[in-house]
Amino acid sequence: MRESAATQIGGDPETVPEIISTAIEDQEDGNIVLEAPDETGAYRLFAYVYNSTGLAGHANIPFFVESSRR
Repeated sequence: MRESAATQIGGDPETVPEIISTAIEDQEDGNIVLEAPDETGAYRLFAYVYNSTGLAGHANIPFFVESSRR
């Protein structure tokens, strides 16, 4: 999803940016292949993993997409 542009503080509500669920191109054996968005800007990748006993882990990574045209 795009990085949030919200500037509220202290638990104020904020709009959730659009989720880009088509970014995952392939997933196999605990690995994924992502396609970065075409549009320049700040984004954040959220990952959630679960094992066979119901335990889970999560992470999020910010990244920036620059235009490929120069």
